[in-house]
Amino acid sequence: MAAILFAFLLISLNISDDELLTFFKSLDQPVSYDGQTEIIKQGSVDNTSFIVLDGECGVFKMKDGKKNKVDKIGKTQVIGEMSEFIEGERTTSVIVTSFNAKLLKINIKKLPYELRVKIREEQCMELARKLINEKDQFVKVSNDLLDLKDNFDDKFDVMISRYEKEIENYKGNLKILEDELKRIRVLKSKEKEGLAE
Repeated sequence: MAAILFAFLLISLNISDDELLTFFKSLDQPVSYDGQTEIIKQGSVDNTSFIVLDGECGVFKMKDGKKNKVDKIGKTQVIGEMSEFIEGERTTSVIVTSFNAKLLKINIKKLPYELRVKIREEQCMELARKLINEKDQFVKVSNDLLDLKDNFDDKFDVMISRYEKEIENYKGNLKILEDELKRIRVLKSKEKEGLAE
């Protein structure tokens, strides 16, 4: 089911039948994992992604020597898709949290260059949509702050803290988007130079 959903994403990118076939050939067989299996380690460098076919995984981030759960990923969701998008070390760990979870492994580097560029463009659009949503949340938090400022000093401090976190998240994601757009421009420029030869 998840592979079919991912295929529909690829089809929406106007890829050819050959590119779609290449994508399906890049998939490994589904693998079963027991609970507490770490499938992505924070700080590691690789570009493997997974689609959760059954079960659940937790996303954890090390902070001050403690592993903090920041998200959960369930059936039909994709894990690690940003590894192609953000080159470098993994920023979180992913641990299987349910017994006998089934995951499908994808190595995006096995896909043709043109298809990877299309996927990156779609990821940029998804990040842009996320930024717009975060901006809306940011505006809501700002309005909440103004409403509470005069009457609730204690609540105001809490809101300020939340507001500062939203700003940091927004700035971080905006930087990622700007960097990726620069990379896509370079990739497209190289692609055009290759076609001109």
